[in-house]
Amino acid sequence: MTNLTCFKAYDIRGKLSDISMKFKDEEGKWRFNLHSSNTEPVVRLNEESAGNIKLMNKTTVELLTTLRK
Repeated sequence: MTNLTCFKAYDIRGKLSDISMKFKDEEGKWRFNLHSSNTEPVVRLNEESAGNIKLMNKTTVELLTTLRK
């Protein structure tokens, strides 16, 4: 299981098929959800920020790098 504690979330919610985390730092607010498919051998990543494209690009790279470890 990938260790996601390197991300400092202020809200974490999860169940067997998914996990959601919310973040707020000096760069802004963002959140993501990882959800496993019930019909395909895939995991879906949904990520959002409050209109900060630079933050989205940075956090997407960090998340994918962490998840691929």
